[in-house]
Amino acid sequence: MSLVASDDSAQQPFDKTICQTATLADLDLEQVRVFLQEESVLLQDDYHVGLSEQQQMEALGLLQEEHPSYGALLCFGRHPSRQIAGAYTRCIDWRDTKRLSGWLDDKEYRGSLLQQFSHACDFLQKHLKFGRVIERGGKQVSSQKFLSGY
Repeated sequence: MSLVASDDSAQQPFDKTICQTATLADLDLEQVRVFLQEESVLLQDDYHVGLSEQQQMEALGLLQEEHPSYGALLCFGRHPSRQIAGAYTRCIDWRDTKRLSGWLDDKEYRGSLLQQFSHACDFLQKHLKFGRVIERGGKQVSSQKFLSGY
């Protein structure tokens, strides 16, 4: 299911819609720089060598007249939940599997999706009680490191 912004002229996916309340200043430009240096980005047809970061973002459809798309805001925003109410991740370590006895730990992570993902991975590594570690790349690696005390 795709989230679509309501617009009388055309229907486009939510992540491509421009956020008129945000500006370039709401983005973490270091994260943008790292993204623009990724090999997969450099190979895209709409990537143009020699453009400034702002021009490149415009060419990729991530920015329009200093206003980022919601997708750019989610990926690179300093505080995307200021413009998008549900832009956070909540992690809970429940006392039992039925979730009737409360929780042991409860964290809410905000920031860009990349930051939220990183924090959520750290939370899972801390609280999952089996001998596998989920690395940031999504790979599973056997490890006894997190078994001590279990």
